[in-house]
Amino acid sequence: MTRSRLTALVLAAALVVQGCAAVVASNEPLRNSLVGRIDRGMTQDQVRAILGPPDEIMPFPRSGDVAWDYRYTDTWGFMAMFGVTFGSHGRVASTTSRRLNDGGNNSGKN
Repeated sequence: MTRSRLTALVLAAALVVQGCAAVVASNEPLRNSLVGRIDRGMTQDQVRAILGPPDEIMPFPRSGDVAWDYRYTDTWGFMAMFGVTFGSHGRVASTTSRRLNDGGNNSGKN
């Protein structure tokens, strides 16, 4: 195998590995660093570019608002829900975050 062909093969392999790494990274659970990047006034497209598609969408027809919810594991290992509410203008009006469990066994026993 010639040196240029070997170089091309190594370069191609590196590109494939890099592409796979990007796919794996996009499937990681949401982290506090990502939800902290969401600010009032952002568009739905901007939020989707940072957090991906929401786990749940809840429209509020009377007000024209819509809420997007994301489940994630926070820094301390707790399951949490991050909510983004878009006003009728289609921009972030508010955000909320709450833990869904205590991070331990939820069997109900003390």
